Amino acid sequence: MYYTHKISLMSALFILHELILICDSMNIFGKYKDLADAVKNPCHLNMAACMLKLNKYEDAIAQCSLVSMSRFPSYASVCERTHLHIYYIHAHDVDRLLS
Repeated sequence: MYYTHKISLMSALFILHELILICDSMNIFGKYKDLADAVKNPCHLNMAACMLKLNKYEDAIAQCSLVSMSRFPSYASVCERTHLHIYYIHAHDVDRLLS
């Protein structure tokens, strides 16, 4: 992976994390709770996609799990979480065979 590509993924993760923190502060005040929850789910899924490209499988699975346990779970999060589990297991099996 190119260094500049990795830096851009890390900056995207930072921006998405900041957006989730803003949504959490909106939840505290209660006025925009539904809007904040609707924005957080795609952010978590995009963070999972970035983490997958950075080979951080466990963190990506955790992000998909957050969406699955939210008030508005999505079918995409369940599919992506299942896909990540399979990909993670396969990657560890390949590493074990090569060592």
